[in-house]
Amino acid sequence: MNHVVFQEPNFRCKIRRRDRPQSKPSGRLVYGKDAAEAQLALEKKGYQVLSVLPYNFANWKNSAGKATKAAIADVKAGRKPRFKAAIWAVLKEHLQDLFFGKCAYCEARFQHVAFGDVEHFRPKAQVTEELSHPGYYWLAYTVENYLPSCQLCNQGEAKKNHFPVKGKRAQSPADSLHQELALLLNPYQDKPLEHLTFWPSQQAQTPGWVSPVDERGEHSVAVYDLNREALVEIRREEQINVRARFKQLLLEENSEGLKQFTLDCIQGRRQFSAAAMAEIRDFYAKMGLPAPW
Repeated sequence: MNHVVFQEPNFRCKIRRRDRPQSKPSGRLVYGKDAAEAQLALEKKGYQVLSVLPYNFANWKNSAGKATKAAIADVKAGRKPRFKAAIWAVLKEHLQDLFFGKCAYCEARFQHVAFGDVEHFRPKAQVTEELSHPGYYWLAYTVENYLPSCQLCNQGEAKKNHFPVKGKRAQSPADSLHQELALLLNPYQDKPLEHLTFWPSQQAQTPGWVSPVDERGEHSVAVYDLNREALVEIRREEQINVRARFKQLLLEENSEGLKQFTLDCIQGRRQFSAAAMAEIRDFYAKMGLPAPW
């Protein structure tokens, strides 16, 4: 997991895949410092950019606000909320961009094999730990409650509708969320490396594993299923590649390359960046040197 700051998209782009020039164009929300940066980011992903227009995110917030009021009204009337998935669906690609194409929970890149989910951090319709709870329906259209997730972290034996808390659980919009301590790590609010330890590839017993540092880390490892066999294997392989690349850059005395490589890990641009940082720290420790962060 890696800490991420949500940025509101400020451009709406019309795009088509460069390798399918006859395909129907589609729309996509993008963040960029300017139109040129937004266009370049999409071109690097293999798209032909047909138009780049300014986008006022207040329009999305307005639609989300109306939908939130409707959901609250449904519950007050004794009905199940009728959610409008299209409202959060338009943010899927933007969320994946913010997380560099990775799952917010396990940090694996998945776009080449799966569409991924817009995952509600606080479940919108049901809470596994308290089946009488109606779900956090009033947060269904809150951007800070959206995370990009691979299917294995969000479905199967993983996150689903789990949301354990320590304290008094909020039951309605009138309750403050500050009264409940979420026991799952949120990449928007937490620095996961304060709660999790990623074991380097050369560790004898559990290479590639992640261990909890505290109670919140323990719940996060379990609920997100961060030590499932296939995930540990590919995370360990990435760590081995990171160590080899880092060693090569040192031998070449490539200071700029080392600086950029380290920055990519710190900023979360690399797959399994948290585990990569642990690998580099271990590399420095074996050399008797302090880590660069």
